[in-house]
Amino acid sequence: MNSVLVQELVRCNRLLDTVRESLGALRRALRGEVVLSLDLECVMDAMYDGRVPALWKNVSYPSLKPLGSWVRDLVLRLNMFRCGRYLPL
Repeated sequence: MNSVLVQELVRCNRLLDTVRESLGALRRALRGEVVLSLDLECVMDAMYDGRVPALWKNVSYPSLKPLGSWVRDLVLRLNMFRCGRYLPL
């Protein structure tokens, strides 16, 4: 059981790093501090359309949910890891 938990936490940390890095880079690109790359443009377009960006899907758990529900599910998963139990929002 411990091995499965550790693997899931590693995957979750990889996903959070990807989301954090891409959103930070997108913020800088929108401010004009860096060039808007194709990957960042795809992230921006997907978020505008309410879809989970492909960049995030590549390191995420399988889900067909739209962006809002996906984020809510991610927050619930993070709360579960932090508290050791499921806490609804």
